[in-house]
Amino acid sequence: MPHYASSAMDGWAVNGSGPWIVADAGHRLAPHQASPIVTGGLIPPGAKAVLRSESAVLGTDDDGLPLLMTGGAARPASPGTASTSGRPARKPPLERCWLRPA
Repeated sequence: MPHYASSAMDGWAVNGSGPWIVADAGHRLAPHQASPIVTGGLIPPGAKAVLRSESAVLGTDDDGLPLLMTGGAARPASPGTASTSGRPARKPPLERCWLRPA
């Protein structure tokens, strides 16, 4: 267990609701800013959440500056399905344990 606030996934540390202006990593995030973060990375000051990389799309604003928006290939998983594939989750095979008298 790390002794600091760390990210559980690769993605973007964000402050406020999107879209977000992309800021340099390691600096305090102002409202509506985001910075890249890796699994186990230190969550920067001002971050309110971590957005999974699969749930984000990089674009540009009217001035051509980088802008982070929600979107991407991620789909919400539903109970009984494997992650985002939509297929039923497989149960692991039962292992047989044979007991022998001592």
